[in-house]
Amino acid sequence: MDTAVDGSAPERLRSGLTAHLVEKGWIRTPEVEAAFNTVPRHLFVPDAVSLVDAYDDNTVTTKRGPDGKTVSSVSAPWVQAYALEQSGLRPGSRALEIGSGGYQAALIAEIVGPAGHVVTVDIDADITDRARDYLDQAGYPQVQVVHGDGTLGHPPAGPYDAIIVSVEAGDVSPHWVEQLAPGGRIVVPLRMRTLTRCLTLQRSGDHLATAAMLQCGFVPMQGDRRQLARRIPLRGDDIVLLLDDPIDVDVSALTAALTWPRTDVWSPVTITMQEHDSFESLHLWLSSQPRLFGALAVDRDATQGLLDPQDRFTCPTLLTGDSFISPCGGPTTTPGSLAPTASDLTLPPSPRT
Repeated sequence: MDTAVDGSAPERLRSGLTAHLVEKGWIRTPEVEAAFNTVPRHLFVPDAVSLVDAYDDNTVTTKRGPDGKTVSSVSAPWVQAYALEQSGLRPGSRALEIGSGGYQAALIAEIVGPAGHVVTVDIDADITDRARDYLDQAGYPQVQVVHGDGTLGHPPAGPYDAIIVSVEAGDVSPHWVEQLAPGGRIVVPLRMRTLTRCLTLQRSGDHLATAAMLQCGFVPMQGDRRQLARRIPLRGDDIVLLLDDPIDVDVSALTAALTWPRTDVWSPVTITMQEHDSFESLHLWLSSQPRLFGALAVDRDATQGLLDPQDRFTCPTLLTGDSFISPCGGPTTTPGSLAPTASDLTLPPSPRT
């Protein structure tokens, strides 16, 4: 932690972060606002993280795997605030968190109060041991920390008024549904054919219905039910196909397609920047089509003129034999609007990208 700052710095930074989340609309209720103003986030991050970074509205990595990839983190405050607002938690509620870090469990504990109960579960003993230490240090000994497989939930403390999943899941565990109290909600970042959306689920008759949805990104769940996404290099690390569907693809044909000139087909639709979120719905619609579906991860600098994916990190793509079709970016035509959305949705007669 920073040693060159005065003792009031954590409080000032915490107040500033909370005000930011309120201003951006992520915090909407007094209970969630009070929780963010109270819980010392800097006590739930590694010592090497500065106070300023601890109270920034970004993710903080807490553990990396042997390959250097993040396997555990403290999620960005904005998405934690969103999950708390969606959960419907109130004083006296019982809550289950899947994926422990300690910080969000402490936020939940503030909301449910002494009459409520909070359980946080993680499959990694290092994470649960650390979460226990953090929670005790921050003054939340009442939070129950469980080392176990989060897909199984924790039946002894159920049923739960809210189940908040803090890792990317490949499916909704039936155990969560069984342990959900009547009227309860599950807030889960669900991966659907490479697309991750934070879904707010609640019972509707004999099934779960989505009450809200938000595009997001989370560390993937570990264990037997982890999402087995595949990374298929088409041109080294410059162009990588991400695929969840358990089906073989003709990698050589798709790689060969990159040697052909690309074909752009422009839609006649112009959207405003205020409507840009509609792309989230377009992407989900594409993923629901009866075609092989994946995503492209592209190094923009290394592929200029060859691929121009619409999204910064990964872009949805439909695949068919020796071609792939993906929404791409285009020039802005007028202030506040986007050029017609470029969607190469018509297959050319020969391999194209």
